[in-house]
Parts: sequence; structure tokens; C-alpha cells
Amino acid sequence: SAITKAYTQKRYQWIIKLQKVLYYIAFGCIIIECIAVILLQPIINIWLGDRAIEVNYLTASYFLLYGVIMIWVAIQSTIVAGLGTLKTQIKFYLFAAIFKIIIITIAAQFTNDWSIVVLITALGLLPYCIYQPIVIKKELKILELQTSK
Repeated sequence: SAITKAYTQKRYQWIIKLQKVLYYIAFGCIIIECIAVILLQPIINIWLGDRAIEVNYLTASYFLLYGVIMIWVAIQSTIVAGLGTLKTQIKFYLFAAIFKIIIITIAAQFTNDWSIVVLITALGLLPYCIYQPIVIKKELKILELQTSK
């Protein structure tokens, strides 16, 4: 709602600054996630003691990738919802859903590994994560140019 308020007040610089702050917060969260994955086995060993399970770091890395992507998606989605420009998001979410269904159906024929669902979900959202920031930047530049006239 703060982004929507700034948008209606034509405070586009504030939105750009907020976006940068959110990117820094995301970077911090990603670093924490990476550290958590690295320390996962020692944490589980302490927590469960002699009943500790062995960490599958491949599966943990799928969840790490998924977590990173979801943080990025949340930031992009928050900004576009505030700006009211959801067209790109809708298109890429539709792509991600179709991609996920098709690839999981195919992958299920070759593997019984449930964690592949996490990986495929993350990969389906990756194009959105790359393209949406470009669209946001363009939209904010256009808005700034219109207000400076």
C-alpha cells in the first residue's frame, strides 16, 4: 500500500529507493539462507543427537534456489502490485504453471525424487525473476520522464 500511495503521489524516486532497500534486504536473506544450508548438518546433529539424519545437500540446494527465487518474486510482485502493472507478472506466472506441469510430468517418468518438484518450480519462475525487474525499471523511467515535463 505504501508503493501505491507513492505512485498516486508521483513519488517515483521513493519507489526506486525502496526497491534498492528491498534488494539489499533480499541479498542479506540470501546470504543467511546460504549459511543455513552450509550449517544444516551440524545443526541437525546438535538438535537430534544420535538420531540425526544425514542431510542431502542436493535437495537442500534445491530448497536454497527455491528460497532465493521466492524472495526475489516477492519483491517484484510487491512493486508491480503497488504500481498496478500486473500484465508481465500474469504472463510469466502462466508460463511457470504450464512449464511446471509439463516438466514435472516428464520428469516423473525418469525419477522418483520428489525434490525435483521444488527445483522445477524454481526454474519455472526464473524467467519472471529476470524479466520483471527490467520492466519495472522501464516503467519507472517512463513515469519519471512524464512528471518532469
